[in-house]
Amino acid sequence: ERVDVNVRIDDSYYVDVGGAQKRWQCPTCEKSYTSKYNLVTHILGHSGIKPHACTRCGKLFKQLSHLHTHMLTHQGTRPHKCQVCHKAFTQTSHLKRHMMQHSEVKP
Repeated sequence: ERVDVNVRIDDSYYVDVGGAQKRWQCPTCEKSYTSKYNLVTHILGHSGIKPHACTRCGKLFKQLSHLHTHMLTHQGTRPHKCQVCHKAFTQTSHLKRHMMQHSEVKP
């Protein structure tokens, strides 16, 4: 299920951040992004709006890509495999965190 959200972003959000670079800047916290889409997603976070819902469990997400990754858990798909112990994960970040167990370098 998807919730329709209308966030109006005009050119006043497109600011000069130094050098030849311009970025889309949040008016609330001044964090900036190279893409307008990422700014909209960020602004939704300030309001707590998560427009993308999982049809299986109802969990909500700000970004559609996060919903797609979440759906892998319901499908049993684990595409990211540890080369050391062969344990598999749905997300790259989970594999990276797991790899710390095999590393001599600790955070």
